[in-house]
This record gives sequence, C-alpha cells and structure tokens, in this order.
Amino acid sequence: MRTSSVLIMMIVCVLCLTGTAMTGPQDMPEVKKQVAPAYPTILKEAGIEGNVWLKVLIDEQGFVAKAETIKCEHPAFAEAAITAVKQWEFTPARKDGKPIKAEVTIPFRFKLSDKGLKSKHGDLLRLHDDIIKFLHGDGDNNVKGRVGSTAYAVVGNTYGSLPSFFTDGTKKNLLIEGPDSIVEYKRSVLGDAEDMAYLLLKTKPAPGKPERYHTVVFVKSPEGEWKISAWHAGS
Repeated sequence: MRTSSVLIMMIVCVLCLTGTAMTGPQDMPEVKKQVAPAYPTILKEAGIEGNVWLKVLIDEQGFVAKAETIKCEHPAFAEAAITAVKQWEFTPARKDGKPIKAEVTIPFRFKLSDKGLKSKHGDLLRLHDDIIKFLHGDGDNNVKGRVGSTAYAVVGNTYGSLPSFFTDGTKKNLLIEGPDSIVEYKRSVLGDAEDMAYLLLKTKPAPGKPERYHTVVFVKSPEGEWKISAWHAGS
C-alpha cells in the first residue's frame, strides 16, 4: 500500500551560515528571503531522510551566483536544495562598508515527521510500541486484544487467521523475533481518510536468524478503536 499521508511532512532545518568570505569581510551575509526545498517525491514515498551541505557564492547584490554540493546523502536531495537556494536573497557581505562577494556553507536536513500522527492518534502509536515489545517476546496480551476477528497473517509460507497466531504457541513463535532482536527501521504511514494505517519494521533478529520485514495493517473501527487487520512477515 502506497498512499500520500498527512503523516509525512517535510522539516527543513537551515542552520546558521558559516564560512569566510573570499576577501575577509567585516560583515557576513544575512538571509533576507528563504525558500524551502521540495521534498523529492520518490524519497518521501520510500521513507528516506538525508542531509545536504552546499557551498554557496553570494554576489555583491546579495543574490546567489553559484551553488554546488559539498556533501549529500542522495543526489535528489542535492538537486532540491540547489534549486531552492538559488531563489534565496541575502544582504551582501561587506568590507570597509562596501558590498563584496562571499562564500558560505549551508546545510539542509530532509526529515519526515510523524507529528500529525502523534497529535491525533496517540492510541495508534502506543499500539506500535506494543507490537515492538511483542516482537521482543513481551506484552502479547496488549497486542492480542487489538487483533480484529477477521484479521489474517502471512508469515513466510504460512497463512492463517491472525487470532490463531496468538492462541497457538507454535504459530506465535513464528512472529516473535526474540529479546535480543533489534528494530533497524521503522516507518508509520496514515492514510488520507485517517481510518487506515500501516507500520513497516525491519528487524535484525538474534544470531542465526535472517533479518525480516514486518508489515502490520490497521483499520479504525466505527467506535474509533484501532484494530490490526493484517500482518505480513518475511525476509
């Protein structure tokens, strides 16, 4: 399931300008107009975050004359940051009262936020936490009470009713990763109508077990309670 969601929002943190002007200014440039970069769609949908550092040349009028990448964690982030920073305007650097060219470094942070989910759906996030505890072998009663009566599970080649995985110890062990397992990746997505959501987890189990992905699908009941409707687990 791939949906756009209010859960996914862009946070771009532009830190204070650093660097030394090319001819040693007495006054460094200051931002007058700031344009936030667009979060690349393909990276947003994939849940990928990252940082970009740009070297920016500001001319005597305070416009960006040149921008190039110093370091980036994905080329699409660099492209978005450069497109945005070329629209910025500054008060120019000055030396002896005269405007001069200056070179600065500007870092950008591309981050996905679940602020919207936290503010409106704290109950769902608590259920997420209970699921992670369950994967470690703890708190199965909290999760069991949230399993829908028609929910199903697919674990590797095993398919069945999800409630049965919580009453049959052998089946339940197919889901549990163990107390030494680590959640390496976590992504939560809330559907546009806010009545469906899913949780994607990548786990690194105890030694001797392969890493696995868990996709848990949730639906909101007419009473407003979140229930688990499906659980897929596999490498």
